Amino acid sequence: MSEDKRDFNQGQPKEAIGVLAQPSRDTGGTFHYTQALIEALGRYSKFKERLLILKNDAFDLKLKDNGFRCIPFNVRPTTFFEKLSRLLLISLPSMKFLENVHQDYQAFAHRPMRLLINPIVSLSVVFSKTPFITIIHDFQDRYYPQYFKFQDRLRRKLVNKCLAQGALFIVCESDCVKKDILKFLKVPEQKIRVIVSPPPSYLRACDVLEEFLRTIQHKYELPKEYLFYPAQFWPHKNHIRLVKSLAYLKEKYQIKIPLVLVGSSLDHFENVRCEINKSNLQEQIKYLGYVSDEEIVCLYKLAKALIVPSLFESMSLPVWEALSWGLPVLASKVCALPEQIGRAGIIFDPFSTEDMGEKIYQVWMDRSLREKLIGYGFARIKTLTLEHYAQQWDEVIEQSLCVN
Repeated sequence: MSEDKRDFNQGQPKEAIGVLAQPSRDTGGTFHYTQALIEALGRYSKFKERLLILKNDAFDLKLKDNGFRCIPFNVRPTTFFEKLSRLLLISLPSMKFLENVHQDYQAFAHRPMRLLINPIVSLSVVFSKTPFITIIHDFQDRYYPQYFKFQDRLRRKLVNKCLAQGALFIVCESDCVKKDILKFLKVPEQKIRVIVSPPPSYLRACDVLEEFLRTIQHKYELPKEYLFYPAQFWPHKNHIRLVKSLAYLKEKYQIKIPLVLVGSSLDHFENVRCEINKSNLQEQIKYLGYVSDEEIVCLYKLAKALIVPSLFESMSLPVWEALSWGLPVLASKVCALPEQIGRAGIIFDPFSTEDMGEKIYQVWMDRSLREKLIGYGFARIKTLTLEHYAQQWDEVIEQSLCVN
C-alpha cells in the first residue's frame, strides 16, 4: 500500500480533531476546498492531534505530509428501505426505533474524537454521534431547482437542515451564503462563521519555467492570447451564453477572441459543443478536457484574462487562482462573485450575451485596464493565506470545544 493510503491506526490519539473527506476531482470546488482545509490545519493549526476520515477511499486528495493520521471509512451501499429509514430518522427524530441505521458508523466509536469537521454534504457526521462543525457551500438547488432531480433537491434540503440543526457551528465562505443560511435554515446568526478559503498551495502562484510554458503551448496548440474558463460542464456554468457572446463580438466588431475550456465532458457538454458548431466557432474555441495541476498553472499564465460567466457561484476558486497569477478577471454579478472580486475584476450580467460580450471586448482591448485590474488583484489576494485561514479555523474549533 502506498504511503498516502496508509492506515495509521496504531498509536492513534484518543481525543483528536477529525476532518471527513469524500471529494474526488469531479466534485469541482469542493475538492479544492477540502484540500485547502486539510493543508491549512495540517501546517498551521495549534491542535496537533488530527485525523483525516477518508470516506469511500477519497484518495484523489493530495494527502502526503499533510500532518494528519489517515483513517479509511467505507460505507456499504444501502437499500431503498435503509435510505428511507435514514430520511425518516432525520425528518422525525422521535423515530427512535430506527437507531439501527447508525450501525454503519460504528467505526467512529472506535476512534474517539473531540470534534469532526464536515466540508461535504454528508450525514455521516450526524450518524457518528460526534460533535461537529459543518460547512455549507451554497443553496443552488433553491435558486435553480430545474438543474436538480426531485430526489436530489429533497435530499439536499433535508441533509442541510439536519446538519445545520445538529452542528455546533456552521461555516460558509461569504456574507451572501450567510444570508441564505439565515433565510432557508432559520438558525441563530451567532451560530454562523464566515471564513474565506484560499486555494491550496499547489494551485497558488509558483515559478514556471519558460521552457515548460512553451511545451504546453505547443502540446495544446494554444493561440498567442486567449480567454480562459476552467469549469465543469454543468448547466449553471453558463457556457452556452459565453459562446453566444463571442459570436456577438465576431459579428459586431469582426474580432475573433479565442477561448480555452477545460473540464470533464459530462452533463451539458454536448449542448455546448452543438452551440459552438451552430455559431461556427470551432476554430476559435478550444476544449482541452482534463488537464493536470501543473498544466493548468501554465494555462493561467498563458491566458490574457479569466472569465467566469456562471449563473450561480457561492465562491469561485478560479478567481483566486487568476488573481494569484496576475490575470485580469471578468465575472458574473451574481451571488458572492462581486463580494469576492471587489475592484480586482469587471462584472457583467450573465443573462445578457451583449453585456457579457461588451465587457469581454473592453478588457481584451484595453491594456491599461488589464494592468490596473492585475494590481488590484495582487492586493486582494495578499492576505488570503493558509496560515491566516488556519488561525480563523482554530478560533471556531476552540469555541466549539468550549460549547461542547
